[in-house]
Amino acid sequence: MIQKKNEGGYLALSFIFNCNKIKMMRKESGDVVTEKDIADALTGSSEVEYSSEKKAVRRKDNKPLPTFEERKKNKDKKSEHDFGVVFMVSTVAEPFLWTDVKTAVKNQLVEDEKQGLLKQKVFIDFCSSIDENGVVYLSCCSFPDDMKYFEERMVSEDFAVSKTSQEEDSATDAAKTKETRKFKVQICEGEQLEKAMRAMPQFVKEKRIRMSKKNKSAQQQAISIANLRFNNIQELKKKVKDIQSSRIDGEELKSNSTDYKLIMELLSKYHPTGDKKLENEKGLKVDVSSHGETRCFYVIKSDGSQEDFSMTKIYDRMNAQAVFTKK
Repeated sequence: MIQKKNEGGYLALSFIFNCNKIKMMRKESGDVVTEKDIADALTGSSEVEYSSEKKAVRRKDNKPLPTFEERKKNKDKKSEHDFGVVFMVSTVAEPFLWTDVKTAVKNQLVEDEKQGLLKQKVFIDFCSSIDENGVVYLSCCSFPDDMKYFEERMVSEDFAVSKTSQEEDSATDAAKTKETRKFKVQICEGEQLEKAMRAMPQFVKEKRIRMSKKNKSAQQQAISIANLRFNNIQELKKKVKDIQSSRIDGEELKSNSTDYKLIMELLSKYHPTGDKKLENEKGLKVDVSSHGETRCFYVIKSDGSQEDFSMTKIYDRMNAQAVFTKK
């Protein structure tokens, strides 16, 4: 980093003045911001100090930089399987056609529905032709626990596919013959999933997303917390974020307010150690987290101490308990 490379931890103002936001800043007079303006703004700061000799700034008393942490991967990033399982049947060869494979999968789904192994009718929304490697790619509409169902019922080394054909016979006009072969079925991952998605038409991809959202919406239920109604966890997260952003650092929540009652109920019901954190509780406040520059909630204790708590742990517990999912 630039600050680490420079002697004494200083960052030249030239770097700061190259920032687009600084370039766009104007004083009340309309004039551009100058070096003196930066120096005046930093006077008395407890975090940053300015050196007129070096024309640079640094953290107060050359305080060490925070430890660099790699950005966490987005856990909510969607997989194509979230819109319905994508799978493949391999080693398909003549005389079998892709239609024979599709029929065999469809028959399996229908039979499992009759036996009660599927709680709803499941449709095949895509089936490719046989590629040069003898692979047929398929996908089904999404349904609850669909990945588990496919892993237990479909994935196999010997999935049976039958083909009925007619052959000319000297004794009769036509004689029906039935041939059955066993093929390998597996869930598409990595390169195979990419190939399947390339073969899938765009309108099918869009339909899968629409139907997945529709199905998940039908499976959700609204819940009431502190007499407030939330249709999904996204609405709850937005409300909590609004509570934090509407308050200044260190501001306490009024004990008779709806905001206070909401956070208290979330902490007591869904935080893994909520009961312990609420021991000797005197109040709640919003402040900067001790683990970074983000803002969080603190429990204020009767002895004057305070303890922060993670809303992420609360959301994770709610997701694990499927509180927004119809039972």
